[in-house]
Amino acid sequence: MTLSALTAAQRETLRARLAERAAIAEAGSDAPESGAVLDALSRIEQGSYGLCEDCGAPIAFQRLLAQPLAPRCIRCETERDRLRARPGPPAP
Repeated sequence: MTLSALTAAQRETLRARLAERAAIAEAGSDAPESGAVLDALSRIEQGSYGLCEDCGAPIAFQRLLAQPLAPRCIRCETERDRLRARPGPPAP
């Protein structure tokens, strides 16, 4: 689901959420959050906002509403978290 596939109300809601996150990041000098906001805004400009950066599938509107900076769909984010949680090789 690209941003253009959303209703006008949904687009406005997501833009407002991104603006809120940008203001919070700026006020708190949260560099990682600021970077994520800039990435999301860039995806909007490129027309790829709302598409998973790993598999290209649409990201559910409810996920974007809860996590407007989300670059991945639930399936890919879950897999990424699972791989990160794997213990490394045993120490020699």
